[in-house]
Amino acid sequence: MMMIYSYEMSLIYLLLLYNMYICILQVSASKVLQETCNYIRNLNREVDDLSDRLSQLLATIDADSAEASIIRSLVSQ
Repeated sequence: MMMIYSYEMSLIYLLLLYNMYICILQVSASKVLQETCNYIRNLNREVDDLSDRLSQLLATIDADSAEASIIRSLVSQ
């Protein structure tokens, strides 16, 4: 009878380990997804900031100047 009890306990232990492993994988995947979303949000903010700075720069220079021409060529690439 002791053998059956030990076998059942071993199965329960293995199932618990498996469930813990699955939970860890899910948490890891969730963390990677969250970090990826944060990175994309930060990139979007940087693009917005650069866009604002570029708009301000273009507003302060002559549209026919060499600087404006360089900026236009960089933006169109």
